[in-house]
Amino acid sequence: MKKILKLCMEGIDSQTREALWLVYVEDMSCAQAAIVMGVSTKKIDYLLDRGKKRLRTELEKEGVSHAHE
Repeated sequence: MKKILKLCMEGIDSQTREALWLVYVEDMSCAQAAIVMGVSTKKIDYLLDRGKKRLRTELEKEGVSHAHE
């Protein structure tokens, strides 16, 4: 599963991938991630929404079901 996740993450643009990483792996708030990335919190919200949708789609292509849960 880790290999599939890594492969799917590589297909996401670097800014979106960084936002996902900071918030979901490093456990930063959106405000903290915005400071680190030098963008607004609205931009972080947008990147997370787009990133989750893209990641879900990529995981489903790889045969991972229930990627939305």
